[in-house]
Amino acid sequence: MNTDTRTPSTLVWDVPVRVFHWLLVLCFAGAWITAESEHWRLVHVTLGYTMAGLLAFRVLWGWSAHAMRASPASCAGRVP
Repeated sequence: MNTDTRTPSTLVWDVPVRVFHWLLVLCFAGAWITAESEHWRLVHVTLGYTMAGLLAFRVLWGWSAHAMRASPASCAGRVP
């Protein structure tokens, strides 16, 4: 007899959005760490351009047909 009453988990964000968020966090942290050093200026600038590219990707992904279209209101009751 199966007494497991757990419901299957519901993903709120798709994989590209999750990867985007973590890459943005890493780029921001790296840019913040390298902000005061002239020695790391190239890394700082590269991380800034990478963040700009990530933001452009996120906007384009949001408009694409592949992005998840669930509204936050419909997912709110299913998130534990």
